Amino acid sequence: MPDDALRRVVDLRRLDQLDAAQALHSYRSRCLPDTRGSLRVGHLVPTACKSFCRILPALQVSGARESHWRWERALDDVEGDGRPGTLLRDFNRAARLLGKGGILLEPLIGEYDIDTLHALCRALGSLVDSDAAVLYYYWGGRADVGQNRMHNVYAGALSVASHLYVERPRRRFVSPSAFWSEDLAWAVAMHTDSPAVYVGGSDELMARLLAENEHDPIAVQWSTEVDLWTLPSDRPST
Repeated sequence: MPDDALRRVVDLRRLDQLDAAQALHSYRSRCLPDTRGSLRVGHLVPTACKSFCRILPALQVSGARESHWRWERALDDVEGDGRPGTLLRDFNRAARLLGKGGILLEPLIGEYDIDTLHALCRALGSLVDSDAAVLYYYWGGRADVGQNRMHNVYAGALSVASHLYVERPRRRFVSPSAFWSEDLAWAVAMHTDSPAVYVGGSDELMARLLAENEHDPIAVQWSTEVDLWTLPSDRPST
């Protein structure tokens, strides 16, 4: 594993440890403080954003004609709506029902695919300067980005997002744990134990994301609980 798996991405610069720490402190100081209670959208995305939404990267599917399904399609047979707080239970019901017919569903947990990123960039690119500074954050626990640091922060334009690929052991897209504009006017974040991506920004940005209906977008609040992939009773005590 190279020291910096993203070092070949053109126009992307990894911040040194001091600058990375300052960037993360600036970001986190605008989010809700850490808590042992429920994890809320405001813990991931700055609460000063005017509007928020949740989008769901497509499910990976085997045993069907298509390799990916929208969540809406998977949940339709069990009349689940995937609302915040019910997503895991609705998915489990759908997975059991479809599994009887040989169809297996697998969500992306803590990461998203390039199609999801493109949808985000289409909405953002129509409203922001594509050359404006954007910060990309990768949690160091991920095996596909440099493991020598716990927190990796990179600087680059929004246009760089489509080129976030590592080359070894095979070429693949690696989604940031979070990315945001340097002025914190908007932010995108995903928890490591969640199948959902959360976005904060202007009312106009949310309207564009909600109109882009490929990834089951839904409006949320900063106080909405994050959809995690383990029920509270399944999580280890701390």
